[in-house]
Amino acid sequence: MPTTAPDTIEAVLERLGEQRYIGDRPLATAIFLALRLGKPLFIEGEAGVGKTEAAKVMADVLGARLIRLQCYEGIDAPTPSTSGTTHASCSTSGS
Repeated sequence: MPTTAPDTIEAVLERLGEQRYIGDRPLATAIFLALRLGKPLFIEGEAGVGKTEAAKVMADVLGARLIRLQCYEGIDAPTPSTSGTTHASCSTSGS
């Protein structure tokens, strides 16, 4: 069941904390602005830093369905580039 989005950056931090997710102010600011502007939020970083968990927590907080898009270099689908052909693979999973 959808709930209202946090109305301040501090409220985002509070909602993350309620879900036992330790987030910092820059992450909370990005989440707040994405929600306020109605835009998607793309998070990138090294494996294991909490990107997927942040998305899961916010989906839970908002009562929303999480659609996860995972892209990585691979051999599944050729995509054009200026220096030849590169390959990328993207898979989605919903929860």
